Amino acid sequence: MKRYAPLALTMAALFWGVSGVLTQIALNDVTPMTLIGYRFIVAGLIALLVFRVKLKDLNKNVIRASFMMSILLMVIYISSTYGLKYTSASNAGFIIGSSVILVPFINGLIFKHKYKRKEIISTILCFIGLGLVTLKGTTGINIGDLYCFIDALAYSVYIIYGSKLSKDINIKVLSSLQYIMVTIMTFIYLFAFESPFVEVTVKGFSAILVLGLVCTFMAFYLQLESQVYLGAGRSSRILALIPIFTIIFDFIYFGTILTLPAMIGGGLVVFSTIFIDFKSKRNRQPASAI
Repeated sequence: MKRYAPLALTMAALFWGVSGVLTQIALNDVTPMTLIGYRFIVAGLIALLVFRVKLKDLNKNVIRASFMMSILLMVIYISSTYGLKYTSASNAGFIIGSSVILVPFINGLIFKHKYKRKEIISTILCFIGLGLVTLKGTTGINIGDLYCFIDALAYSVYIIYGSKLSKDINIKVLSSLQYIMVTIMTFIYLFAFESPFVEVTVKGFSAILVLGLVCTFMAFYLQLESQVYLGAGRSSRILALIPIFTIIFDFIYFGTILTLPAMIGGGLVVFSTIFIDFKSKRNRQPASAI
């Protein structure tokens, strides 16, 4: 998995990019919290069938990690939902995407992680590119922006926490428990404040199934498997591709216009994700004489 970790995480970013279009389709039939519950129950059931988790696979470490990451996921989804309700999509995209800067800042401040100059340059380029992709004018700061910033903080901690997981932890078991725990938490909310029983059209049902299978089950599993090898900083830069993929799928499905600044910004984000792998002649190893 180590060799293919960058590709796997890029695939996860691609899946979340398409989830933007699918979410808009599904939200025509269900509320945001109902959608979260449905997509995670689909992901949980598929994980139990595919990964075949057994009671003997559970231990304190994996249960503790699953619980912590499930809490973070709930904060991420709830804050992003309310953030999008009160602020513009461009503001939300930029603020939530600021995790690319928050990850190295939090990692350095709390965990004393030291970054190389190339990593810092790559992160700054990624952040500038993200701004060009998402910002289309500004609106005044409002409560929605605060919710989105909470989302960015929670997602940054989620990335850092996932990158520091022990290689001894079974990611298949962790992912399965995470899906199940989020499902339980969401349905507790739904039974308390909403109704989880709603009529869904064929189009909406299809969108929910794809969201559960591809954009939840596969995406989170690929992210957790990849982060163990990539680290928090590089993971955040690759995941900054999400809004770019979202714009591409919006263009394909809804015909959204791709502006020149967005294309330039997208190029910067892509460049920043591969810039870290460039090696100067000085740093290249001499070829073996054998």
